[in-house]
Amino acid sequence: MMLTRPHRKDATLREVLTTLRASAPAITEYRHPLARYSFRAVFADAGARGRFSQKDLGTVYSRDILGEPGSLDHPAPRLLADAEAESAQGTEQDRTLDELRFVPGDYMCVMVQLPKGVTVPG
Repeated sequence: MMLTRPHRKDATLREVLTTLRASAPAITEYRHPLARYSFRAVFADAGARGRFSQKDLGTVYSRDILGEPGSLDHPAPRLLADAEAESAQGTEQDRTLDELRFVPGDYMCVMVQLPKGVTVPG
């Protein structure tokens, strides 16, 4: 999925994902609670004679915007451990597009991945 006109420059990847999920077609993979969304900027590189280059922007998990299991107030202990590890590093999902150096005119490529063995009702 490619986005050509993403959010404001002060939007975070989490906000971009929230809008994307709200406006995407009703495809189960986009809304799966175990989905992982990887964001990448694709742009014409002036230093490479106009060839397209790419840069990873970050990854956001569905659980980061949905809360799991059940609510944001009572996440599973496993998720708390993940959050502590991420907060020590500073998460890319909370950095703004400006901080990630996303430039107006760049394309944003979003890859949706599900864990192995997950089946999607068809």
